[in-house]
Amino acid sequence: SAQFRTSLQIARILNSPKESVDGRVQVYQNIALLKAPAGAGKTSVVLPLATQLSGLEAGAIYTAAPYAPGAKAIATSTSTAAKTVTELVEDLKNDNISEDVKVIVVDEITTLSYDALHALAGAFTAFLNRNQERSIKMVGMYDPLQVNESDNGVPVLDREFYSKGT
Repeated sequence: SAQFRTSLQIARILNSPKESVDGRVQVYQNIALLKAPAGAGKTSVVLPLATQLSGLEAGAIYTAAPYAPGAKAIATSTSTAAKTVTELVEDLKNDNISEDVKVIVVDEITTLSYDALHALAGAFTAFLNRNQERSIKMVGMYDPLQVNESDNGVPVLDREFYSKGT
């Protein structure tokens, strides 16, 4: 099924070495995006299967969402703590990410503003550069119909990644 194939791809990314250029992580390296419509099973099927295929345990996953209701929903479905993206950025800045964490999952990532998305990516990149011995991946999940208020309804991620050909 498409869910299984996607889970395998995410598992490969989670198990791959940390990407860097001359020992320095660049912005948007080590970040994978999972784009699927609502109800496709991103949180309930793909994420649990990918983490199982990667051999990750519950403590290896840090989940967040832009707002408290979304954070609570992903935390409930993954048995993790409910964190907002603002809390995640602070945890990254303060090196307050448990040594057990191997993957950070951000649900509803396209609802972030342009500035919040870049603050998150910057904090993640800086964290990885300060913690060279750690190999953590970030998976951003989103529904292509979820948009923020920027650029005529085009999700920030689509505009940032696809319009520049990266």
